[in-house]
Amino acid sequence: MANVIKIKRGSGTPSTSNTEAYELAYDYTADILYIHDGASNTMVPVGTGTVDTSGTPIASEYARFTDANTIQGISAAGVRTDLGLVVGTNVQAQNDYLQDIADLSTNNPTQNGYVLAYNDNEPGFELVEQSGGISFNGSTTNGLLTYGNSTTADVEPELTYNGAGQLQINRSGSNAILQLRSDTNNTRIHFKENTDVAWNIGYDATNNWFSFYDASVPATPVKIKDGAGSFLLLKEEIYILPQMVLVGNSI
Repeated sequence: MANVIKIKRGSGTPSTSNTEAYELAYDYTADILYIHDGASNTMVPVGTGTVDTSGTPIASEYARFTDANTIQGISAAGVRTDLGLVVGTNVQAQNDYLQDIADLSTNNPTQNGYVLAYNDNEPGFELVEQSGGISFNGSTTNGLLTYGNSTTADVEPELTYNGAGQLQINRSGSNAILQLRSDTNNTRIHFKENTDVAWNIGYDATNNWFSFYDASVPATPVKIKDGAGSFLLLKEEIYILPQMVLVGNSI
């Protein structure tokens, strides 16, 4: 005859008063097996316990706990309601155009560089080989672009911007160069012959005056301040400035 091990059983949670340390006891009403933990002198459930259901859950429903050990079946709409999600407001609704994009092949090396385009004949989106676009006529460093035609932009060789506040205009076959410059505290207009500055006009934001420089005497500019300043250009007299004569009444 085989040996038989019997476990103490009863209805309700067993107590430490009627079990020995590390003895098993079974609650047949709740279908839970306990062990008497000798270290803590408590009855500890063996395993993870059990749960029951509420209502009549059906296939394809989602499980939601209504308390510590009760599961209720809810529909997809019920899940969205629980999460506060409104289709079309909080989440994107199904859209045929988005489905077109989702269905596009992403594993076709022959389509590298293709662009997404809308085909009104289908209608829908598709990947197509890129065509058209703008081509550039010219290759002047820092040259600005001007309109050539519907498919061409001209890179101007005589109109350049250096990216650091300097716009330059020059004429092919001429030594004359006009530069518009914006420095940290000064905005200047340079009149140049080849690489030499012949004359320049600038505004000094720190001292609030305009300055006129002759390249021959750059250290002694002619200055013009506003009405609150002390520098005057004309005052009932004739002033001879470098390369010009100004005549008039007080300014």
